[in-house]
Amino acid sequence: MSSSKESLASLIDFSRSNQWEAGPLLAKAQLYIEEANQHNQDDWQFPLFYILALELFARASLAHLSPVLLAARGRGDMEGFNNLLYSLNHGAAPANVASIPATEVFRRCALLIEGFTSDHAKFAEGLAGLRNWELHSGAAPFVELPTDVWLPRFYGSCAALLANMGKGLADCFNDEEATRAQEMIDALATTATKEIEELIATCRTTWDSYDAGERATRTQVAAAAARRSLGHVVKCPCCGSPALLTGNPIGPSITSTEEQELFTQQRMLPSAFSCEACGLQIREYARLKAAGLGAVFTWTTTEDPIDFFGIELGGDDDFNC
Repeated sequence: MSSSKESLASLIDFSRSNQWEAGPLLAKAQLYIEEANQHNQDDWQFPLFYILALELFARASLAHLSPVLLAARGRGDMEGFNNLLYSLNHGAAPANVASIPATEVFRRCALLIEGFTSDHAKFAEGLAGLRNWELHSGAAPFVELPTDVWLPRFYGSCAALLANMGKGLADCFNDEEATRAQEMIDALATTATKEIEELIATCRTTWDSYDAGERATRTQVAAAAARRSLGHVVKCPCCGSPALLTGNPIGPSITSTEEQELFTQQRMLPSAFSCEACGLQIREYARLKAAGLGAVFTWTTTEDPIDFFGIELGGDDDFNC
C-alpha cells in the first residue's frame, strides 16, 4: 500500500470521463482508510470511514467486471439510458447520472462474486444502514461501537471483494494491519469450526439415543424428503442420512435442450443445510464450510418449453388448415 495521500489522490482524476471505473473507486477507498487511521478505533470517525471504504471496495469490484453493473435504471427510459451511456464512457456529465444504491451493490456482489457470500452482503447492508443512520439523523450509532462486533467481518468482506480484483488486504492496508486482519479472519473460521463441532456432537448424541428401528425409519423419511428438485442432496455429517443443501445463485444460469425438455444449470453457493433424520440444521456459509458443506454445487432443473416460454396452446382448430 502506498503511504502517500498525494499519489493516491492523483488516481482520482475528475477530468476522467468515467468515475465508475475500478481504479478511481479503489483509490478513494484507500483514502478513506488512511483517513480512518488518523483516529483511534474507538472514535466514531474510524468505523464511519471504514464502512464508506467497504462500499467503495464493493463498487470497484463490480466495476472490475464492468462499470455497466453500477448504472441505475433511472425513473424513465432516457434517465436509465444516460446512466448506461456514462458507464460506457459516453454521454452525460457526472452530475447528471446516478449509480445503484449501496444495498443493490452488495446484493449484486453476492450474485456475481464467488467469494462474496450472501452473509457478507447482509452484514455489509447492516453497516450501510448504520452509516445512513449516522448521516441522516441526529443519532450517533458509531459512538462506543465495539470493534469486535464488526471489524473481523469487515476485513473478511474486504478480502473477498479485493480477491475478485486480484488483490489482497496488503494492497490496501499497511502490512501490520493486513496481518492483524488476516488473524481476525482466521479466528472467525476457527470459532465457526468449534461451534459446528459442538453442534454436530450434540445432535449425534441425540441420534445415538434412538434405537435401530427408529433410526431406520427416520433415514427413510429423510431420503423421501431430500428431493433434487428442492436442492442439492448430500450426506448428513451427523447421521449419514440423505439431506438437503440449498444455496444462492452465482453468476448466470446455463439453459440447454434435450428430448423436448429444457435443462437449466445454476451454480450455487451453499447457504443452508437441513437433515430430516437427525434434525441437524446449519445456516451461514462460514458454518457450512466448517462442516465440510461449503463447496459450490450445480443445481439442475428441468421444465417443459411450453411452460418455460409461457406458450398458450389453443384447441384443435389451431392446427387445422
